[in-house]
Amino acid sequence: MREHADRVLALAGVAVKLYGDNIQCPLSAGYDSRMALAALRAQGPNPMSMSTAPG
Repeated sequence: MREHADRVLALAGVAVKLYGDNIQCPLSAGYDSRMALAALRAQGPNPMSMSTAPG
């Protein structure tokens, strides 16, 4: 599992290097969107735009 976590963090790091603080992260309240947000936040982008879909 650690290998997968490291891969997700590495991919989030690529996004942060490319876009810096200009990242938008849509949230669906599912585990996958929360994991994506956590990985991006762990790599340091701040502030970040987040949105939720009407539901």
